[in-house]
Amino acid sequence: MPRTTATASAALVSALAALVAMTACGPVHTGAAATIGHTRISVAQVQAATKATLTDSGSGAAPAADSPDAERASLTTLIRNNLLADAAAAKQITVSEGDVQDLLANLRKSTGSDENTAKNNNIPLASLHQVAYQGLLVNKLEAVVAPGQTDSTALSTALTNYLVTLAKQRGVTVSPRYGAWDPDPAQFGVVAADGFSTAGTAPIAVQSPIAAPAS
Repeated sequence: MPRTTATASAALVSALAALVAMTACGPVHTGAAATIGHTRISVAQVQAATKATLTDSGSGAAPAADSPDAERASLTTLIRNNLLADAAAAKQITVSEGDVQDLLANLRKSTGSDENTAKNNNIPLASLHQVAYQGLLVNKLEAVVAPGQTDSTALSTALTNYLVTLAKQRGVTVSPRYGAWDPDPAQFGVVAADGFSTAGTAPIAVQSPIAAPAS
């Protein structure tokens, strides 16, 4: 089962790479919010993810266009999740439905219900299954990219560094509507045009987005 980590709200994952990569990846596909290699993330996907986040946080179903920071956060998460899926394919890692159900069952032993598990982790109940899957995937990837390592920070940093390399290989581009992709260690995400990281800032580590039950 996953180790204890930051909750989903604090775990909008990842970090690292060179700032010049931002403009070296080619044009964004027409109508796309972002592209990762040949994969396209649509504006509709970003809007749906943003609306769900705002609704769950109590902000109401505000239009995505009214929440640029939330849009950038949602697009960052979509890009990072795509990179995690690519990493899993490259490392031949899979998470089965049985794995997910076992984790949820173990969590229910300490929380009492899926509803409480979701609440404790600041996760919409409808997203709990996907987040549990993502947490297991992160943990399996960490074990592969940092074999024998047990320190949680070192594990997260190793996975971050692997994803950074993968992002550079694939190329990430973002529509100017949202800002730009910042591959700096302190961001590794979508930022406003004037929001690039300054040198010397600590990297944001990739983490499992769900807390494990107490052992």
